[in-house]
Amino acid sequence: MKTRLGKINFKPKFGSLSQREFILVVFMIIAIEGYLLYAYLIKPVYDDYMASVFELTESINTLNNLKADYDRKGEMEQEILRIEGELEDIQKQLPAFLSQEEVVLSIEDISANSGLQIKVLGMIGAGSLPLKAIPADTIVAQQAAIAAPVPMFADQIVALNFTGDYTQLYSFLKSVESSSRKMSAKGVVINVDQTGVLGGNINLSYPSLWDESVGQKPYIMDPAPSFAGKGSMFDKYSGYSEIITKAESGSGKQTTITPDFYLKVNSYLNNSAKIFISNSYNTNSEARYDGNDVTRATMTINGGNGIYTYKYSLGNFNIDGSRQTEIKEGKIRLEVLVQSRRSEDDNVGLILDIVNNTDVPAEITVKGDDLTNPRFIIGNTAGNVIVK
Repeated sequence: MKTRLGKINFKPKFGSLSQREFILVVFMIIAIEGYLLYAYLIKPVYDDYMASVFELTESINTLNNLKADYDRKGEMEQEILRIEGELEDIQKQLPAFLSQEEVVLSIEDISANSGLQIKVLGMIGAGSLPLKAIPADTIVAQQAAIAAPVPMFADQIVALNFTGDYTQLYSFLKSVESSSRKMSAKGVVINVDQTGVLGGNINLSYPSLWDESVGQKPYIMDPAPSFAGKGSMFDKYSGYSEIITKAESGSGKQTTITPDFYLKVNSYLNNSAKIFISNSYNTNSEARYDGNDVTRATMTINGGNGIYTYKYSLGNFNIDGSRQTEIKEGKIRLEVLVQSRRSEDDNVGLILDIVNNTDVPAEITVKGDDLTNPRFIIGNTAGNVIVK
């Protein structure tokens, strides 16, 4: 049986849907399938991809930061050393201990440099200072306060009985106030006896600070002092200064001739200035230098017929001694007192250029210096200059 295709009538079997509605339904089905495909297949994969990209970016940034920190390793180590050095300097100013040894040694140095004689030294009981930490206001601040050090402030009072003159007392107090180790004079009592000798009392304050939860640190004498002693009780001790005496003709009295100039070269560990020059017979004649290196000083002495004037420069000091000073026993005397080196880092030294334009010799006596590695060196000289 033959059937003609042209006679077959194709009609959609969707009830009363028109052709346009049929096409719309088909497109809706395609859209829904596309959304489901995007929502449940493409989007999760895309989100995982973006998360991986973000994580990779963060990892790259972290790696770059680590590389930058590694490149700054040497700089950071230097910064740590710098901060540790600053902390060490602060601890030297305000140490974390109370030590009678430290007090005795520091007063000994200041006394030796100023010339003020300490006759009696007494320790008054140390007590805590009336200082309190401010309470925290928030929980975070309270937690930080718990982790922070608990400060303990203490103050050691030292009572001194002294003799000397006003210049020595001034030098002593100036050294106390300018000391790198924090200390202060709390009171000074001065009196003069019938012979004109100055005496009195000084109370010094030695404050300290440490973490109360940790406690005090031990005091270490570095370098440790040597107590080897002398071979004989009649041997000269280190830094011994001879006093030149001569009996007056026709009398049993003796006159004391002190050096015209004192020049002191201290250790770099000394709390006061490292180099001093002063004239024994004129006030306000002190020149100082405080560097741990070798510096140069110049001195010119003019005069004749039993009198002299002087000029010298050291560091930032230029001293002009225009006041005429008597020449005693036909010499102008310079006494150089040198402290021994404490370590290889002790580089304090002085080169002295001296011009003597007088008609008498300028005699320089050096005491306590190391002949193999001297701190004091005579530089350029002119005129009659004798070094003993």
